[in-house]
Amino acid sequence: MKNIFFLIRSLHIGGAERQLVNLIKSLDYESFKIYVAYFYDGGALEVDLKNYSNVYIINLNKKGRWDLFGFILRLVKILNRIKPDVLYTWLNGPNILGLICGKISGVPYIIWGIRYSNIDLKIYGLFAQFTYWLQIKLSRFIDRIIVNSFAGATYHKTRGFPGEKIQVIQNGIDTSYFKPMPDERKKVRKELGIEKNEVAIGIVGRLDPVKDHQTFFQAAYRFCEKYSGCKFICIGSGNKEYKDKLFQLVNNLKLNDKLIWLENRDDMPSIYNALDILTSTSLSEGFSNVIAEAMACQVLCVATDVGDSRVILGNSGYIIPKQDPNKLLNAWEKIINLHYVDLNNLKKAARERIINYYELKRYRDLFIKVINLH
Repeated sequence: MKNIFFLIRSLHIGGAERQLVNLIKSLDYESFKIYVAYFYDGGALEVDLKNYSNVYIINLNKKGRWDLFGFILRLVKILNRIKPDVLYTWLNGPNILGLICGKISGVPYIIWGIRYSNIDLKIYGLFAQFTYWLQIKLSRFIDRIIVNSFAGATYHKTRGFPGEKIQVIQNGIDTSYFKPMPDERKKVRKELGIEKNEVAIGIVGRLDPVKDHQTFFQAAYRFCEKYSGCKFICIGSGNKEYKDKLFQLVNNLKLNDKLIWLENRDDMPSIYNALDILTSTSLSEGFSNVIAEAMACQVLCVATDVGDSRVILGNSGYIIPKQDPNKLLNAWEKIINLHYVDLNNLKKAARERIINYYELKRYRDLFIKVINLH
């Protein structure tokens, strides 16, 4: 039995965090003993793991960004006790600190997880730029780097990461969980006050500048000028300052009566089913979970041409340029004007694409292959 030690910042709801939890839940517990350690408070996704007897959850009680020496001592002590066969760290901070602690503890195989592609780190400040630069410098000491998109692999290679260590494993979707649910569609639309014949267009993701909600709202304003029977749903939470800016924009555009704000939800399959169109206006992505999850629920998607979004959608959705409200409006109009038969066929094709190419089992099998090869 192999000991696998996962290290992540937190288990709050997010794309990377949810993907980690899905991977862990899919593993064969007769073959692996699994440890999940997080920096700060666990978050809502921790609950998903507590019912699994072979999964051990560890709170590292990091006291802040600059709690480094004490944190390293705590993590090294834990790694020395557990003696994992594989240490798999997720995202910038855990990658750097995990490598340091893993090397001190003599962990035989260390994997980094990098889960974004081309992104302007300037919007996140000097610290984010420094940690990315530091990962490039330290990457020669790592055994394997798993990225979740082909776009990400290309980007990181050009920035200086060693190409021979990069492995693409695109995200996996649990299509038994994300699936069409007509009864849930009716239930949620009634809860949210969406009429039967209204078009419901949603955006799902943290409230963050990289998600470019402004383009979504500007397109919504143009849509409302032409069509009255519509509602827009914004699902996610984030930085209060950025959220306040979005609230002000919505108020200026006079969209308040057409917009439904929702915090993070634990019933996302039901939420997706309530939508007619899922939109991603991101400026940068690796592999967009929300696109694939919505497609698995037979919801049509419009997405900006970033990361692997074009590859995920194939011919079952619409790709648009970044920061172009008019092109987004045009894509929405194409969908609502589709003939009933064409619309249903496209929805079925969307789900079939996820089943054929992005099923969770495929993700799990590729991960197991990587850790068994060392």
